[in-house]
Formats: sequence, structure tokens, C-alpha cells
Amino acid sequence: MSVDDKDVDRVIHSWRTFQPDVILLTIRCDVRYTPEEFQIYKQIKKGLKDDYLCSRLTVAFTFGERLDRDLGEELKEVCIELQQVLEDADDRYLVFREEDDEETKRKHIMYLMTLVPNLAEIEGEIKKILLLGPLKSGKSSGGDAIVGRPVFQAGKETVRTVSYITYVHDTWCQVFDTPGISMPVEEKLRSLLEVTRPGPHAIFYFVRESIATTEDLELFRRFQDFIRENLRQQVKLVAAKDMERVPSVPKPVKDKEYILCEMSKEAKGGQTFWLIENLTPEHKKKLFADHIKQVLNSTKEASKLSGSTLEKESK
Repeated sequence: MSVDDKDVDRVIHSWRTFQPDVILLTIRCDVRYTPEEFQIYKQIKKGLKDDYLCSRLTVAFTFGERLDRDLGEELKEVCIELQQVLEDADDRYLVFREEDDEETKRKHIMYLMTLVPNLAEIEGEIKKILLLGPLKSGKSSGGDAIVGRPVFQAGKETVRTVSYITYVHDTWCQVFDTPGISMPVEEKLRSLLEVTRPGPHAIFYFVRESIATTEDLELFRRFQDFIRENLRQQVKLVAAKDMERVPSVPKPVKDKEYILCEMSKEAKGGQTFWLIENLTPEHKKKLFADHIKQVLNSTKEASKLSGSTLEKESK
């Protein structure tokens, strides 16, 4: 670049005004990554700041058709500078080849969609997953576990509905994190259910064991009363626990146990599971994936039964 460093820094910083959801860094994979390229990358990283860049960064390798072996094998032997870039991107990368067919291009696009929040209209069979619960209930942390990366800013108050696409058990899912619901609940729920049409296909309702109150119980009852009967089977009550209970940690007070017990009864059909907050991200992701699969399968079976019943009644 011919301009001085201050001008470069000013230009790089101005990129934030575009509010990018994904930052694609293109790198040729058929030639060695150079120190000059790495210096430019470091200047971009300095201008945008680590936390801003790294959470959005994906490496787009080009000229993939010129490789004579799998890129995964190639990346094991790359220079330390490129290793640093990939580490910053949390190993998110795509490989573009000139001969890529339409299906491969579509997969690239769908992968990029998993990195972008608040997609409005998406074609295809995408299941809508709605996360609900009062403030500090653990729902943003649960959403991060489902998506597989920290996108919902767990620990901060959610001020608007945000969604991300993810892939769960061969199914594309759109996960919606929502502002903490409170009384009066009906109007808020009506708008949230509208946003997730033609779903929601699964609802995870969060409550945190350590701060559960009688108000939370009443809120959940109002929620159950509001939703349609056929939607209740798609609800999973997630009882978030701060840590694995060990002998040195006192049991929760009796009224908290009563509240969770009553909420579980309201959920019906064993639709409650415990989420231990100090589980590894991989364990959390698998736990949610299994429950998502369970809910989607149960609603699929219910639809078949409903369809066969209607068919019999029409004869």
C-alpha cells in the first residue's frame, strides 16, 4: 500500500461501519503464504481488534484445483504464520476450485449462512428452534452450544431476537435467541411465534436452578397455557445448573426444588433435561443435538399419526 500507516489504519477501522457478519480472507493455497501477506493480515487485525475480527473470520482458499493432495494434509505442514491465521479463524475455512459444481457451491453458501445472524427468508427445509426463558436463565449459553461457537454473547442481556443457522444430525436448523420474557407474556410470545413461522419446530425453555422463583413457575404456566396443544410436545424444559453437584456444594433450597419439580410437571411427558454449565462445549453441543433430534423425530411421528387419522376419518 502506498499510503502511510495512519491512513491504512483509518481505512481498516472504517470497515467496521459496514457491520460485516463474516470476514472472508482469501489466500491462494497453491503457493506459499508470504511474510508480506502476514504483515498485511496483522495490520488488519490490529485495526479491527482481535475479538471483532476473530469471531467473524473465515479463510477462503482459492485455486484448490491445483492441489495434488487433500488440503487437510497440506495444512499440517504450512508455515507458522498461516497456522496463526487459521487459529484466529478457529479453523473455519473453505476451498474454492474452478471445477466446483452447483451442489458444491451451494454447500459453500450454506456453510457461510451458518456464520450469518438474522437471515430473513431461507429456501429449503430448515427447522426453526426457539430459545425462551427469563433473564440469566442460560438460554444464550445454550444457543452457543447448539451453534457450536459463541455467537449469542452469553452473560449479556439479549435486547433483540437474533438467529443463526447450524447443522444438526443431517438437518439445517435456524436457532433463535430472544430477549428474556416477562409478564405480560402473551404479546411477546405472539410476536416470537410469528417470527419463527412456519415453525417453531422445537422450543427450548430455560430456567436456572440457582435463581428459580415462583414468578418463573407462573411465567412457564402462562407460556404453556398460551401455546397450542399440538405445540406443547415440541417444548423442552432446560433446567440449567451452574455446576455439577458435589458433596462440598450444598443442595438447592427446598423451594427451588419444588419450583423445578412443578415446572417439570407442567412440561409433561418427560420433556425436561438438565444442562450443567461447566460441561465442555463439545458435550453441551451433543446433548442439545440429541434432544433436537428427539423433538424433531417425535413431531414427525405425530404428524404421520395425525395424517393417517384424518385420512381414516375422511373415508
